[in-house]
Amino acid sequence: MSSEDRQRGEQIRSMIVDALGHLADPADRQLVYLQGLFGRSVLPADFNVDELALELNDVALAAHLAVAAGGMTAEAASAVARVDEALAAISGTANAPLWTVTALFDALEWERIRGLAAAALALL
Repeated sequence: MSSEDRQRGEQIRSMIVDALGHLADPADRQLVYLQGLFGRSVLPADFNVDELALELNDVALAAHLAVAAGGMTAEAASAVARVDEALAAISGTANAPLWTVTALFDALEWERIRGLAAAALALL
C-alpha cells in the first residue's frame, strides 16, 4: 500500500468522523452547526436539516476504501453503514416531517440516529 493510499484512507476516515460527530451531537449543537453552515442566525422550525445526513452519505460509500487503506476497521465501516441505513430508513416524502429543526429536538428517530452515530464514533 502506498503512502498516497494511506493518506486517502485517513482523509476519508476524517471526513466520516466529522459527519458522524455532527450526527451524534445533541439537537442544540446540531442546530448551531446548521446555522453556521447556512450562514443564518435563526432557522425556521420547518427548515430542512437533510444536510446532516448528506454529509455522511457523501463519504459513507467510501468507507471500504478507508478500510483497505488501513484508515479504519471493517467493524467501524459496518457501524458507519448502520448509521447511513438508519438515515435512509427515515428518508422520503412520507417522512418529510422528520427532516425539520423541530424533529431534531422532538423525534425519537433522531435520538436513535445520535446513538448509532456515537457508537460508530467510538470505533473510530
